[in-house]
Amino acid sequence: MGEADDDDVQHVRHAVITGLRGGGTGLDAIERVCRACVDLLPVDGVSVSAMTGVASRERLYASDPVADRIEALQFSLGEGPCFQAFNTQRPVFAPDVRATGAAAWPVFAAEIVTEQVGAVFAFPLVSGAISIGALDMYRRAPGWLSPTRWRSRCAWWTSRPWCCSGCGSARSRARGATCR
Repeated sequence: MGEADDDDVQHVRHAVITGLRGGGTGLDAIERVCRACVDLLPVDGVSVSAMTGVASRERLYASDPVADRIEALQFSLGEGPCFQAFNTQRPVFAPDVRATGAAAWPVFAAEIVTEQVGAVFAFPLVSGAISIGALDMYRRAPGWLSPTRWRSRCAWWTSRPWCCSGCGSARSRARGATCR
């Protein structure tokens, strides 16, 4: 990575850590991290869901109505990029969801055509070896996240334990546990 990439990483690191230190609940931290994604990455919306499988899932945050609809579709259908990322513990990239989604998620792809969604990127949230949820990002227009932006702005924070700990804390709070 070059010096400009290092500056990008530092910028993201600062924005996310500042957001996480802002006080409030685990859900507040998730919202701040998602807003940083929209502000710093070439995406139009973000959502985060906690889950233990197809039958047990909860949307924790959606940045806008389209992100909320993407989550709702996936949850009602039991398929889509968030489930694939959750199950495989690997990022899922659909830079042109209309062209590539039909093979992976035929029902989801058929339903998403009514939305202004050109691309979807889903990232697993894991704690150790356990999947605990997924973070989805969408773009209105088809297209990839550029390799430089992906490497310098996204990979750094999605692989960090504090990204997942906010989700785990929120999920624990939703079940009535206290967050320490």
